Amino acid sequence: MNDPHVTAWVVAHRTGGLTGAFRVVTWLASVVVIVPLGLIIGFFFVWRRHRWGPLALLTAAIAGAAASYYLIKALVGRPRPPPAIWIGHFSGAAFPSGHATQSVACYATLAVILGAGRSARAKTTLWAAAVLIALVVGPPASISAPTG
Repeated sequence: MNDPHVTAWVVAHRTGGLTGAFRVVTWLASVVVIVPLGLIIGFFFVWRRHRWGPLALLTAAIAGAAASYYLIKALVGRPRPPPAIWIGHFSGAAFPSGHATQSVACYATLAVILGAGRSARAKTTLWAAAVLIALVVGPPASISAPTG
């Protein structure tokens, strides 16, 4: 199954600046950002608070997300849009988006870990940030493309 109407709308409304911005946003869910971020925060809890739980939880969330999307991609086999409209080089099936899945797993887990013992306002801020990152990462990872 493909979404030609959605793809056509995105391609018709993209701009060079917006595509550039989404390329940067997509990095928020790349392993180049998520793995070091998870390790830094996880080991901070080990070093400062002598707690291994946050590191274990982050590791399980990110590894579980990766295993889940690889399995679901293999089962669903949804094709990607045409390569001419991609913002990078991709392989494999399109659904689910690895970037979107990783961002939800990582940033939601960080909201849980960093929100523990904090005020409702702090938790709301952390969750709002996690949701915002997941929302802005999802679309460019799946259907954005270069201009020209």
